[in-house]
Amino acid sequence: MGVVPKEALKGPDGTVVDVEGGGRFVVLSPGFEDVKDVFERSAQKVLAKDLGVVVAKTGMEKGWRVLDAGTGSGVAALFFARFAKSVVSYDVVAERSRLAEKNAEMIGVTNVLFKTGDVFEGVEERGVDLFFLDVPEPHRALVSARAALRPGGFLVVYTPHILQALSVVRSAGSGEWLYEGTFEVIEREWLVDERRLRPHSGLLHTAFLTFLRKLF
Repeated sequence: MGVVPKEALKGPDGTVVDVEGGGRFVVLSPGFEDVKDVFERSAQKVLAKDLGVVVAKTGMEKGWRVLDAGTGSGVAALFFARFAKSVVSYDVVAERSRLAEKNAEMIGVTNVLFKTGDVFEGVEERGVDLFFLDVPEPHRALVSARAALRPGGFLVVYTPHILQALSVVRSAGSGEWLYEGTFEVIEREWLVDERRLRPHSGLLHTAFLTFLRKLF
């Protein structure tokens, strides 16, 4: 098909590039699914199918301030940064924070601050709209989450195992939090062409998402 010059990729969406050998390409800006696949990785990435449900169910808006705990490669923080005003992301491992900063620079995201710290011991931020929690023993972070969130703010806990979700719900009790539910997102791709209409592949279990709101 030929080689596409790097300079040609800087054109606006819809730019047609002809290359030697008769190949023709159309320039399209990458979606988030495209860019996250080239991130440097330090941990298992949270998938867009789960992050999209967080945005939809909380109604995240451009004025929101978001806290993210368990930075990893920065995928969740950088995804939320596309919708929120600002994101602060914590991780206990400094190298993960540095790696996430590199990924943010690679895609030009500037409204995320990466911090090294233990959310079990507390966070500095107050009055935030969403706290996204992806850490082992997440029930231990409920005190920090309550201190950080505004009344009515959302706590969303991402857990690979259902017993972790149960621990969060039990620890939350019924007086300070409104429990909105625990969900599992199933994604299945289909083959659709003139000869085939059938399931192709599926992303079954990745994690459980537990949604709570701070009452007061």
